Amino acid sequence: MPRYKIQVDPKLSVQDAAFGARVVDERVLVPERLAQALAPYSLGNDASTVAGFLSSFPATVAGALGLNPGVAIESAGQLVGLLTKYGVDANQAEFTMPPLGAQHPGLLKR
Repeated sequence: MPRYKIQVDPKLSVQDAAFGARVVDERVLVPERLAQALAPYSLGNDASTVAGFLSSFPATVAGALGLNPGVAIESAGQLVGLLTKYGVDANQAEFTMPPLGAQHPGLLKR
C-alpha cells in the first residue's frame, strides 16, 4: 500500500472542504496555512499521521486558520473521508497532548 505524503500547495485554501486538501498520485496537497498551523506539533509529512492528529484535535488549528471549531471538526472528518477513499487508514494514529503547566518535582526526569 502506498504511503501518502503531505506536500504544500500555496494555491489551496483552508476554507474549502477537508481543509482544502487534494490527493494527487501518492501526495496529499494541503494549503500552506494548514502546514504552518501544524508545524509546532512536529507531525512529519505522513498523511495518516497528520489526518489522525486533525481528527483527534481539530480545534487545535481552528484559531490559527481563522475557522470556528465546528468547521474545523467538519473539515477533519472530510479529510479522513478523503484519505479513506485512497486506502489510507487515517484513524490509525492516536495522540495524547503533552501535559501543560507545572508538574510534581518527583515526576520530572533528571
